[in-house]
Amino acid sequence: MAHLAAQLTINQIRLRALATELGDQKLVDPDAVATRVRQIADVEVGVYLRENLGESMVEIIDVEALEQDLLEYLHGEEGGTASP
Repeated sequence: MAHLAAQLTINQIRLRALATELGDQKLVDPDAVATRVRQIADVEVGVYLRENLGESMVEIIDVEALEQDLLEYLHGEEGGTASP
């Protein structure tokens, strides 16, 4: 689990750096990115969550509740924004 958490953390940092750089250079519209995040999440958050958790974790975690929490976060004011 620690290795997976480390990998996810590295990817989060890389994605944040990429989004920040693109936003700073005015190469993307942060509002458009936030809208796209929400659109993708509405369709695929459950699929990605189950894939990332794996079979054994899906059996012991309330995935539906976690999925709802993620959707609420991503639809919140800050959840879908491209910059920090």
